Amino acid sequence: MTTIPTTNETHVLVAPHRRLPPLDAAGSLSWSTTLSQSVQSALGALASYKIRAALTLIGILVGVAGLLLIDAFGQATQVASAAMLGSATLINIRYTPPSTGGVYAGTGQSTLTPQDLQAVQRLPHVIAVSPINANRFALVAGSNTWNSMVYGGGPALESIQGLSVKEGRFFTQQEDTSGALVVDLSTNAANGLFPGADPVGQSVRIGSVDFQVVGVLQPQGMTPAGHDMNEIVYVPLGGSQQRLFGQPFSTISLQVDSASSVPSVTEAITQTLRQSHHLGACQPGTAAGGEPGGAGPGLHGGGAPAQATNPSGAQTCDFGVGSNQQALTGINREMDNVKRVMGLVAGVFLLIGGVGIANVMLAAVSQRRREIGLRRAVGARQRDLLLQFLVEAVSLSLVGGVLGVGLGFGLWPLVGRAIPLLADFGVWPSGIAVALALVAALVLGLTFGFYPARRAARLDPVEALRRV
Repeated sequence: MTTIPTTNETHVLVAPHRRLPPLDAAGSLSWSTTLSQSVQSALGALASYKIRAALTLIGILVGVAGLLLIDAFGQATQVASAAMLGSATLINIRYTPPSTGGVYAGTGQSTLTPQDLQAVQRLPHVIAVSPINANRFALVAGSNTWNSMVYGGGPALESIQGLSVKEGRFFTQQEDTSGALVVDLSTNAANGLFPGADPVGQSVRIGSVDFQVVGVLQPQGMTPAGHDMNEIVYVPLGGSQQRLFGQPFSTISLQVDSASSVPSVTEAITQTLRQSHHLGACQPGTAAGGEPGGAGPGLHGGGAPAQATNPSGAQTCDFGVGSNQQALTGINREMDNVKRVMGLVAGVFLLIGGVGIANVMLAAVSQRRREIGLRRAVGARQRDLLLQFLVEAVSLSLVGGVLGVGLGFGLWPLVGRAIPLLADFGVWPSGIAVALALVAALVLGLTFGFYPARRAARLDPVEALRRV
């Protein structure tokens, strides 16, 4: 305590006080001091208003994380589009149960025939054709078992599906014609059935039929529709249709010479099959997806035929025609819907975070009236206080933004596990998205921090000190 003498020989005890930072001639703090103290005040607000600050940070970090996930989804869409465009010359014909007015008819067994295959092969612009039959089987080699999707088709599948052989070779036309029981294994199946050994030349039991391994395929990754090509093994349909699948093929996969030929070839296929199946003016169904055996339940559901998509309720043909171009449109539509929903959620959480910033800063202004009054009394200008509280609001917002960036990168691998297609494409939120998300957090702090900062700057110093 300091003793100050007075005129009547009494003494006044003056309590020691905290020294304020040095001011310039106008009573303003330096930029560095203002920034440092404002950041410290913002971090102090997190401790002083725990519940309000927690809600604020949650809103901002979830909103920012949502923006990063939207960016990653957008990149995945672009990669999927590029992959689809790389196979944009593929067309698939699938058996679909005929219907009239939405009522399905027929036996449920595929009506596609070898004659249909030959007729389609003769069409202009068609360069490769293969029938496909598919089902899931247990593969057994010694004491090892592996469950896998098995495709039965012709040797043209190697070029149609863009397959590459890692070891051995792909089965030949002669093997298909003669009914040879040979198989090309996927990398996963080969590793699971023959760990540490060369599978070529070995015997594999598929279902109840023994096949000889003639090749192992290169890892193929995910298809644009989200199916794991590493889980597919290939056998000649000639020897496996009756002994393994026990039913007619339900898909014809073909490749045309260019993407521009797809619409005309699709129309020619429709006219050709209408004639060969003796159908009138029926509407061909559009089976979901455009990959060979990639999307219809008939190929992944144990033999059940794919159902036609015909919302008009008119009579449908007993076949559907689809291409990867149509699948690309569907993927883009689904991704756009996901991004819209995520954008809405991110916007709502950012709004909640902004309101939280305003709430926390208003509470800080109310609690720090004495500090504001003292600063104004010793010469601080309104713009100095405005700047101080704006920096505090922005600091609070950027804390949530940085945490949101971390949350976004942490959540993306979990999203990849839920949607393997995204993980296989190897996309991550971009640096530009991170920068834009942090800019959004900064703008949020400026926008919702302006009113509390303006209110603090306009406080009358006399009134502020009087109410303490």
